[in-house]
Amino acid sequence: TDRSMYIYKTDEYTVRQFNISILHNRDSSIYLVRKNEYDFHYDMYIQQQDVPVMARSFRILNIMAIEEALLYSGKITLHGVILQDKGDGFVFTAPSGTGKSTITNRWAEMFSDSLIINGDCTVIGKENGIYYVYGSTFCGSSQIRENKKAPLNTVIRLYQGQKNKIAPLSDKEKFILLYEASTVNHHDSDQVQ
Repeated sequence: TDRSMYIYKTDEYTVRQFNISILHNRDSSIYLVRKNEYDFHYDMYIQQQDVPVMARSFRILNIMAIEEALLYSGKITLHGVILQDKGDGFVFTAPSGTGKSTITNRWAEMFSDSLIINGDCTVIGKENGIYYVYGSTFCGSSQIRENKKAPLNTVIRLYQGQKNKIAPLSDKEKFILLYEASTVNHHDSDQVQ
């Protein structure tokens, strides 16, 4: 299915419009409407005939609403797997299908003191000057979601290639990878820092 999202903000409402192409023969939309700037309760509007199709996208709609609340509390979400090793949190990020789950599962099998905290959706925040990674209720197809946190050690960007190698990224590359994998709500300058 083809998906796209639009975010509108007025003096009274924040509207998140989630579009989906249904069976490639018609488009439909679902709307999440937040009426109060500091209340993260959403009203959902959907056409009756689209309820069965949209039910499969409900996880995405929940993520959209929760990401906004996290941004307001100083946290970001990142598409990536959280691996805890010796108490530290490592985030493996890459486009879907690159091998994040394969690598982290293998790591956890090889080292008994390792644990996968989340298989798809990382939350990063700062407490007392230290960055932490937090497990999320959203975990993609891995179904791995632990209610744990760990101090963030490293974010690892995976690429597929012919040779195995490790290389540090430039500051520009680091910014781009975090930007690509995180949620950025450009419509709200308070959230873009």
